Amino acid sequence: MHSDQYLNLLMNEAGQQDPVVGDTVGLKTIILFFSFVVFFQQSLKRGKTEREKKKSLDTVKSGSFQTYNIIKGKMEDAELNAIRQARLAELQKTSGGGSSSSSTASGQQQEQQQRAANDMTSAILGKVLETEARERLSRVRIVRPDRAQAVENYIMKLYSIGQIRQKLSEKDIVEILDGLSRDTQQKQQSKIVYNRKQTLDDDDEDDFFD
Repeated sequence: MHSDQYLNLLMNEAGQQDPVVGDTVGLKTIILFFSFVVFFQQSLKRGKTEREKKKSLDTVKSGSFQTYNIIKGKMEDAELNAIRQARLAELQKTSGGGSSSSSTASGQQQEQQQRAANDMTSAILGKVLETEARERLSRVRIVRPDRAQAVENYIMKLYSIGQIRQKLSEKDIVEILDGLSRDTQQKQQSKIVYNRKQTLDDDDEDDFFD
């Protein structure tokens, strides 16, 4: 029932109760009461509407805040991961670089030591060998580098214990070469004899078990 219909109904009832006198006071009272009812209903509607708007706004704000937090959290995670990856790469690069630098330094040090040893050997050989002896040793080094190295080691050993009294000639180099050759042959023969003996012992054991 609309407000106008309700007002007409009240006025009709008022007129029926007092058709002759038409009590103005009663009519005013009814109108005031109706106005109060309408005002109260409108107030309730406005309050309900405002509460609904506020609730909707709070929902939107809450959703926006949650979305913002999610986006912010993802951004922070991505930034942290990027920082971690960069730091890890830096550490790996530093570690690898340090290891490479250490290996390079060690290799350079070994080369320097080897170069110094070679220079010292050359200086001593130049001091204790005659010209023909050095030339003979150079020719041997071309054909048999291992044999020339063995001769140099033998000469350096003699020099270190003070057994070289004068410069060595080409004949001395030949004698050293012959001695090294005999030692090599003897070692090979000893090895052959030992292998034969071991083979014979194995055969004897087989015969024993047979």
